[in-house]
Amino acid sequence: FGTGGIFTAQGKVSITNSKNITLDGTGTVGIYAENNNTTGTKTDAVVTNTASGVITAGDSTPSNASIGIYGEKATISTQGTISVGDGGGAIYAKGGTEVTTLGTLYLGDDAVGVMTDGTSDITATSVILTSNGSGNTIRAGILYKGTGTENKDLNMNIDASTFNKGIALYVEDMSVASTGTLDVGQDGVGIFLKGSSVNIGTNKSTINLVTSKTGAIGMYSKTGNLVNDTTGIINLNDLSQTGIYGEGTDTKVLNNGTINLNVDGAKGIYI
Repeated sequence: FGTGGIFTAQGKVSITNSKNITLDGTGTVGIYAENNNTTGTKTDAVVTNTASGVITAGDSTPSNASIGIYGEKATISTQGTISVGDGGGAIYAKGGTEVTTLGTLYLGDDAVGVMTDGTSDITATSVILTSNGSGNTIRAGILYKGTGTENKDLNMNIDASTFNKGIALYVEDMSVASTGTLDVGQDGVGIFLKGSSVNIGTNKSTINLVTSKTGAIGMYSKTGNLVNDTTGIINLNDLSQTGIYGEGTDTKVLNNGTINLNVDGAKGIYI
């Protein structure tokens, strides 16, 4: 076909779902949008799941994850519902993708709401998280996974209070500052940092460890740095809860903010 004409600089796509996409098998993807235009931008590949849109993906296998929406160098917006089975991800954003809006995400056992790399951004300001599994395994609302030195700010309200062992914000091999409100349920964690001595997990807003939700932790790491900044507030509402938990010889904890121990017996900082 030659080297020019209509085949030059392809990669623009716009996908809108306002109905139901149901995939019952394992390792399935509801919507897949990869921007293959090397000169293009994230605005050239747009995925929209409207308020009436429902995407349901099945369980994952060890070698093949189920994903509701996959975007690479794309723009993703969902006002509707995405449900994924065990081990899946509601949204996987990579390669400079931006997630602008989040609706309701139903997560199976060991599932993740939004998985993103250090080159992508989440500008959505809130998300509703709900369990569709047994509720007894770890789930993560937002997972940021970098390569070591990336830094991101996340201005999002994350309500993970209905989860058992749920993590509102999981950060791996990068630094993230949370400026939204995080609500944490039973045996859950507000900010979980897995990284190295150069990585920092920072709270600049409010982390609520919900009343009667035993074992909840505001911030946790055993391999990085945790900072409750000057504007950071951690509210403890059960005697079994801990504001900041640091373990391991390389972990550093700094509290410049406020930790409210609203019940007797709660632990502000545990190292």
